[in-house]
Amino acid sequence: MDGGEKTQENTELYGAIYRAVRDTIRATVRTAFHGVVLLSIGAFGVAIVGLTATAFLDGSTTQATPFAGLFGIAATAFAGNELYRRGTADSFSTGS
Repeated sequence: MDGGEKTQENTELYGAIYRAVRDTIRATVRTAFHGVVLLSIGAFGVAIVGLTATAFLDGSTTQATPFAGLFGIAATAFAGNELYRRGTADSFSTGS
């Protein structure tokens, strides 16, 4: 084995290590981002349910009506997150 073959092997090895580390970091960031988004939506949903239930228990439907509309916002955010995740999954997995 001459020096050229060894250099080629090292270059391929370093390239493989770089790609593995890069893909791991991308997957970690993507997972953390989606976890934060879903936790935020979940916390928002719990708050809305609590406020709506409290308003209904107090007998005030006029107070509950705005909170019912916020369920639509939460559902839209969740659907948007799902579309974002599906749209970018391929670019993360291929590294492009």
